[in-house]
Amino acid sequence: MSASAHKFSEFVDLILVRLYELDQVDSDSFVDLSNVQKEIKGLVPSSWILDVAKVLQARSLADCMINSSGVFAHISGEGRLYVENRGGKTGEIEDNRPNYYINVSGSNNQVVAAQTAGSTTQTITHEQGKGPWGQLVNSIEEKVKNDASLAPDDKEQALSYVNVVRGELRKREPNRTIVAAVLEPLSQIISVAGQVANLIKAFNG
Repeated sequence: MSASAHKFSEFVDLILVRLYELDQVDSDSFVDLSNVQKEIKGLVPSSWILDVAKVLQARSLADCMINSSGVFAHISGEGRLYVENRGGKTGEIEDNRPNYYINVSGSNNQVVAAQTAGSTTQTITHEQGKGPWGQLVNSIEEKVKNDASLAPDDKEQALSYVNVVRGELRKREPNRTIVAAVLEPLSQIISVAGQVANLIKAFNG
C-alpha cells in the first residue's frame, strides 16, 4: 500500500481518544479496534492494529485482547489520564476532530455493536443475570476469585472479562464477537475451563 496517512504515534493517540470516548458511553465493553480504524480518516497498514494493541498494553494505557476473533481493547485508568492530560497529540486531536475522524461523535451509536448477520444474533431471555446463564457466569466469577494459582494482576483481568460477559449477556442482542473474544482467554484458566466451555456451548446454541 502507499505511505501511511499518519505517523504511528499519532495513530496510537487517535485510537486512544476513541477508546476514551466510547468508554464514556459504555464502560464495560471491549472495543473492536478494526471498527475504530474505520472511523479514522486516512489509510494505515493493516498490521498497525495489532501493533497498537501491543503498545497500549505495554504502556498500561489499555487492556487488550488479541485472539482468533480479532483485536480488542478497553481503556485503562492510565489511558483515561493520558487523554484527559492531553498527552501526545490527543489534545490536538480533540480540538480538531473533523480533521481526523469520519462523522464520529460520542453518541452511543458508536459503541461497538454486533457486526454479525441477523441470522446469527440471539436474544437472551434471562433477566438481569438470573437463570442458567447468570448462574454460570456467577460460578465462574467465584472460582476465579478463589483461584490461588492466579497472580493478582491476572485475577483482576480475568474478573474484568467476567464482567464484560455478564454485561453483554444482559443485553437483548449481545455482541457475539465480544463474548467470544472474552471467553477465549477465560477458557485458558484451568479452574474454570469446563464451565467456560459450557457457557460457550450454551451461547452458541
